[in-house]
Amino acid sequence: APSSPVVTENGVYIGSFASKIELISSNGDHEVIAEAADWIWGTPAIDGETLYYADLTGNVFSFDLASGTQNWSIKPDGPIIASPLVVGDQIYIATESGTFYALDKDSKIVWEKDLGGEKGNIYTTPITSGDLILVAPYKADFSLAAYDVEGKQAWTFTPEK
Repeated sequence: APSSPVVTENGVYIGSFASKIELISSNGDHEVIAEAADWIWGTPAIDGETLYYADLTGNVFSFDLASGTQNWSIKPDGPIIASPLVVGDQIYIATESGTFYALDKDSKIVWEKDLGGEKGNIYTTPITSGDLILVAPYKADFSLAAYDVEGKQAWTFTPEK
């Protein structure tokens, strides 16, 4: 398991290099609840009865915990190492290819931003700060960018050399 689990009242959900999501209860019992095409590097995100996760092939999955079935999957533009982030009605995904996506809960792309150009990548999970979503591309023209929920860039930060 390359990343942290997500904690719920039912136990913890964790992704693995075995390309599986497992539920591990407080007594140590575990079961595979979902699978992916490739390694699940990031921590799954939970929103009510829905679990969101992504794999290294670049698939993003929505899984219904109550029914035990997959709602949908979508494949953006590259491998996904970062964890999904759920804020309000949107799921934010950052790809190794340097693209930052906002998806709605039905898998539709709301907006996308190319942060890396030809040289940048995104390996870290986006986070929230107030009303903004922060994302930190690697080898881009800036080290940190802030976006609102509509995809408007609020600011960027580049440290002094």
